[in-house]
Formats: sequence, C-alpha cells, structure tokens
Amino acid sequence: INVKQGVAQSIMGYFNNPSPQSQLVPSTLGIDDATLANLISSYNDLQLRKQKEAPSLAEGGIVLKDLNNQLSVVKGSILEALQNINKNLKQKENSLQQQNGQYRQFLSALPSNERAMQEIKRKQSITQGLYLYLLQKREEAAVSSTSSNVSNYKQIDPAASMGLVSPNGKNIKMYSFLIGLLLPFGIIYVRDLLNDKIMTRRDIVNRINLPIVGEVSHLPKKQAVGVAIMDRDLAGEEFRIIRTNLYFLLEKKDKQVILITSGVGGEGKSLVSVNLAAVLAIPGKKVALVEFDMRKPSITAKLNMESETGLNDYFKGSAKNLNEIYTEYKDIPSLHIYHSGAVPRYAGDLFLSEKIPLLFKELKAKYDYIIIDSAPVGMVSDGLILGEYADTVLFLVRQRYTLKKQLEFVNELSNSHKLNDVGIIFNDVKRGGKIGYFGYANTYGKHYGYEVKTRKRFRIRKKEKPVTV
Repeated sequence: INVKQGVAQSIMGYFNNPSPQSQLVPSTLGIDDATLANLISSYNDLQLRKQKEAPSLAEGGIVLKDLNNQLSVVKGSILEALQNINKNLKQKENSLQQQNGQYRQFLSALPSNERAMQEIKRKQSITQGLYLYLLQKREEAAVSSTSSNVSNYKQIDPAASMGLVSPNGKNIKMYSFLIGLLLPFGIIYVRDLLNDKIMTRRDIVNRINLPIVGEVSHLPKKQAVGVAIMDRDLAGEEFRIIRTNLYFLLEKKDKQVILITSGVGGEGKSLVSVNLAAVLAIPGKKVALVEFDMRKPSITAKLNMESETGLNDYFKGSAKNLNEIYTEYKDIPSLHIYHSGAVPRYAGDLFLSEKIPLLFKELKAKYDYIIIDSAPVGMVSDGLILGEYADTVLFLVRQRYTLKKQLEFVNELSNSHKLNDVGIIFNDVKRGGKIGYFGYANTYGKHYGYEVKTRKRFRIRKKEKPVTV
C-alpha cells in the first residue's frame, strides 16, 4: 500500500508541478488499475504526438490548441483517478491497521520467541514476494527491449524448396516391383533346385532314354479300389492309350509276358496291373494277372476277392493244377487272377523254385497276355529274377513320390540288360488344367462322350442373339 501511495503521489506531483509539462508520465509501477494505465497511455501518446507535430504547427493554431485541450482533459481524468486510488488505498490502509491491531493483540498472547519467529517469517515472505515481483518485471522489461529491436539484416533471396529428397517414391515403387517380380521366380527356382522328386514328364526325359508308354492321372480313393477303366472317364482312356503303345512295344506276337515293377513301394504297381490287365482283356483276349508280390500282396484286397489257395500252394505242391489257384473276374470273364496265397516266411526262396519255368510255360500256352505284379526292384531281388521270363518291363514312376536318383538306377538296369525292353509309366499325375499325354487336355473327354470331372471355372459368357427364321 505504501508503494502504491508513493507512486500515486509522484504522479500527482508531476501534474501539480507548475513548470511546463512536456515530458511523459512515469510508469504506474505497483498500481494495478486498468483505467489509470489506459489514461496514462493516452496522455503519453498525445504528448508524443504534440512533440512530433509542434515544430510544424503555429503557436496559436487550432491543432495545437486541440492537442492542449485533449491533454488537459486526460490530465484531469488522471488526477481524478489518482484521487480515487488514494481514497481506496487509505481505506485499505485503515482496514489493514485494524487487522494489524487485532493480530498484535493475538501475537501478544504468544511467547516472545514464537512472536519473534513469526515476525521474521512475515518479513521473509514479504521480502521474497517483492523480490520475485521485481525479478519478473525485470525479465519482462528485458524481453520488451529485445523485441523492439529491428534486425539490421535484410533477406535478399526468398527461401526455395528443391522438392522431396527422402523417401523417393519412384525408387520405392521400382524396387517393390522388381522384388515382387523376382521373389516368386527365386522361390520357385530354389524349390525346384531343392526338390529331388519327379514332378513333370520333362524330368524323366532329361534323365533316361527309355520310352514313356503312357501317363495315368491321379485317381480319387473310390476309383483307386477295383477296376477304374469300367467307368467312362479319362482314366479308362489313358489305360487304352497304354494298351495301344504296348502293341507297338510288343512287336512280335510271341512277346506276351509283361512285368510291372517300380523302385520302391507305394508307387501304384497293383493299381496299374489290375487296370492294364482289364483293358487288355476287354477286347476278348485271354489275360492272366499274376500276383507275384509275395511279400505284400494287395491285388486280392483291391478287387475284394478271397482265395485260400494261391501261388504259394502251387510252389509247395498243395495245388497241382493252375485251375485251382486262379479266380475269374466277374465283369470280365477272360481275365483270370492268380492270387499269391498265404504270405510265405521266406518269399525270396520261392523264386528259385523249379516250378517257375513250368508255370510260365503253361501260362504262355493258355493266355494271350500275362501281367506280373512284382515287388519293387529297388528293395528286393524278386523283380530281377522274374525279369528273365518277362518280354517287356513297365517301370512305374509316381509324380511327387519317386526320387530323381531312382531313374539312374532304372537306366543302369536297362543298360546292363538285367531288365528287357523297359518302358516308363508316369503314374498319379495331377494335371491342373495343363495339356496331358499326346496333347489331350483334361476336358477332351466331353467331346467324345466321356464323363470327365474337372475344376469348375467361372467364365463370362456373351449372350447369344436370338435366331430368327
């Protein structure tokens, strides 16, 4: 309050001074009155305007008189505002003195040491508040003084941008396109490089010089049991193509023994044997299907047949006649199936029996074709022994199953003449819409009356225009 009263008295003393008042009014430091601040600011603006325009105006001029009148009016308003502020400050002073008296009465009841401590804290808080206030004003004055300074530097050329430097959108798109283009080819190349199984017909042709007699498409489980050629589908036509190729492979009429084998188990020997025997017997030829896979017979199970006697009984002497060990297939009367019988303990010893040459002699005299379902030559020697009696050998290669290195083994058997007239059958081929053997497509059967199951594809067909007669 004392500070504010001192500031008000100094301003009033400035206006009450009889000397010419051409200077600016000092700052109202400590007095927080917006009206007084606006009046003093207006007075200072008029005073600056007067100082600026006085040299160019006449002493008794109208403009100068008007400025003096405005200064007098603002001056009166400032004095009136200062008087009101003094009144308010005096009232606050009287009120504070009354409160001070009350506080002194309260403090008089406190011990002297505590009273002294409170007095020190009070003076400390007052001094601290005043110090912080003055420090804040000093910083504000420093900021205002620096902001009013105008830089001596002048911009010559305006700032310009050279465009986006990074990231480069064109390079990102180009690299993404190249990666998207090369990555699939790289993955396909690596997979093909690491794949050690037969996938296409070209894999066979590039590794061996043996003829490919035919291809057999992938058959579902329902068709894989029994004779698949009885249905009007693509599988039956494929086996008929194999039959036609066999006619060219068996140039002489006395060649009638066909051995079917493979490198390892599970490549479809029994399936091909049953269907090949059936397709040879359909025209009326007498065909004998001999189940010589004594270790793991499967033809009897595929055809849902039961037989207590078989080749094992014939070699032991239990069955003295061939008529006792074969079964006529119900749908094809000219197809006779010679069962293997019970699995012997030492199957390899049966192939050294003296009755084997006699067996083939009787079979050749009785049948037009003899189909031998043999064990895999890559695992046991049964097929190599039976190869001596075979006129031609059909070696099965299964897609996605047979290893590429097994073809070298087949080529070695053919070059060493351990197997005669070897031909390849490519089994379990999944075409996926590609053109199959000899240029026939998967859907060719529809044009010849065969029922062919193909994948459904959605196509947009053009509307046909109505035909008017």
